Amino acid sequence: MKIAVQIKPIEKYEVIIDGKNVGEFSKESSWEGMAKLRGAKGVIIINDDPSLFEDIFAGIIGKVGGEPRTVEVVKISPDLVPIGAKG
Repeated sequence: MKIAVQIKPIEKYEVIIDGKNVGEFSKESSWEGMAKLRGAKGVIIINDDPSLFEDIFAGIIGKVGGEPRTVEVVKISPDLVPIGAKG
């Protein structure tokens, strides 16, 4: 019996907010210079820095990930906003 299996690489990111790991997020989409990341606790929309995603793609093809980067948040789910953060 032959079974056809499709595989699709997904981009995952470990997200750290105020020094606290809030979990893994997957890149759901990108458009107009922004990217939408979705995790178990919510959604983050960031400015899409192409070099950030090039590093992740390199990880998929065998290069182990690089250093964490700080990105500009455009919009974030309320449950992910650190207590006391100013907006």
